[in-house]
Amino acid sequence: MFEQGERGESFYIVESGRAAVVCDGRVIGTLGRGSSFGEIALLRDRPRTAAVRASADANMRMSVLAAEVVTGRLKADAERRREASVSRSGTTWADLRPEASTEDGERLADSPE
Repeated sequence: MFEQGERGESFYIVESGRAAVVCDGRVIGTLGRGSSFGEIALLRDRPRTAAVRASADANMRMSVLAAEVVTGRLKADAERRREASVSRSGTTWADLRPEASTEDGERLADSPE
């Protein structure tokens, strides 16, 4: 699949088969149907923290999502959540700007979540 230290370009979901998670030469886990992996490198923009190797005796099948798809969906979800939170608290985006007045900041701090 990939080696520890490689650049992350995809996120994976295991459909069938098994794979070993190897960190610093030691097997630290096993992945099977329904498991997902590869998110750390994408979300933190850093090299792969472990290797993932398909078991030789398992017929490995998986879904692969490109980094742009994963991060785009996560950013869109975070934006929707932020907008919903602001909407529920009664604040406006203008209240969240750095140049908002102290009074606006106090109102934000006192608003229910």
